[in-house]
Amino acid sequence: MNSSTLIYLELEFCIVHTLPDICVRIDNTVVFSGPQKHDQKITIDHSLNPGRHCLSVDFTNKNYKESTEDHDMAVIVKCVRFQHLDNDFAIYSCYRPEYPEPWLSQQSEKPNEVIHGNYLGWNGHWYLEFETPIYRWIHRRLNLGWLL
Repeated sequence: MNSSTLIYLELEFCIVHTLPDICVRIDNTVVFSGPQKHDQKITIDHSLNPGRHCLSVDFTNKNYKESTEDHDMAVIVKCVRFQHLDNDFAIYSCYRPEYPEPWLSQQSEKPNEVIHGNYLGWNGHWYLEFETPIYRWIHRRLNLGWLL
């Protein structure tokens, strides 16, 4: 049985000159995409089969030449909420940066392929894996005790 899952995603953008180009997906379905001029509060009402799912944000066009110590081009995942709950589930997310060359080869230790971070300062793939029925997943994530 499919159930409707309501997701609230808040994104901020750090812009120097180039507008950040993003793509937001639920599993393989694009729900929002394109260059972003302003911060976004995205509401996704999606019918999902029971099981594992993934909310993701891809950042694809960072202009590394524009970034300085004082100004950076980035995407920030401010908040992820489910249904009408106030809890922020972005803390359970992962980020797979695409480290650029020559920066990557100059590192004395290889950086982690997947990190916990909601500041997308490199091109890359941010994702939050969750399960439906959503209230059962939320109950486990928030460690609310036994659930039958």
